[in-house]
Amino acid sequence: MSVNLRVVNSNTAAATLNINGLGAIPITLADGTALTGGEIPKLARFIIFNNTAILTNPNPSTLTGVGGYQNVVSSLNTALTLNNVAQAVPWATSASASQFGTIAGSVFTFTQAGRYTITGRMQISVTGTPTGQFVSSLGSIVKNNGTGGQITVCQFGDDKTLIAGSPVTSYITGSGAIDVAAGDTLILTGLEAISSGGTFTSGNIAAASMTILRTQ
Repeated sequence: MSVNLRVVNSNTAAATLNINGLGAIPITLADGTALTGGEIPKLARFIIFNNTAILTNPNPSTLTGVGGYQNVVSSLNTALTLNNVAQAVPWATSASASQFGTIAGSVFTFTQAGRYTITGRMQISVTGTPTGQFVSSLGSIVKNNGTGGQITVCQFGDDKTLIAGSPVTSYITGSGAIDVAAGDTLILTGLEAISSGGTFTSGNIAAASMTILRTQ
């Protein structure tokens, strides 16, 4: 029997399905493995077989094996503070205005060891004066921030010329590869700077994301 269901919230752990009060049966993936969290999509399709609900269209955000990937989308419209740092969460414990800060919603913790390819994307806008000054935008993805094992996985940036009173927007992307252990973390950071003689008025990271792909 095939069943289609509209789901409000995805699962956060192993899950069961109870149709019309007939009793809860376990939900598994097609290979028979139990769910661990995040696999059930908004419109879920199940095949009921041998007292088991087989989820046939799991979210592609599961990192249970090679080829699994997850897209981590940051909170939209993270304002750049006056010290030129997108600082929703402090960088380690440093109070220095020259340090990076993580973008809200962009922290990821690995649950499985392996080799991963990481890609970061960011849309960052800056407004300032005067016209003609250089504006630099820089994104970084950092593994195990603030620890002895801290590694910069990749950095990506852009330089543009400031137009007084108008936002200058850069669309930047970069990628890298790392080996990780369970419990390792990633953060996505953003920074902008106006060259000497320029004045920062405002800034905004309109969108940012990381895509994490398991390769081994």
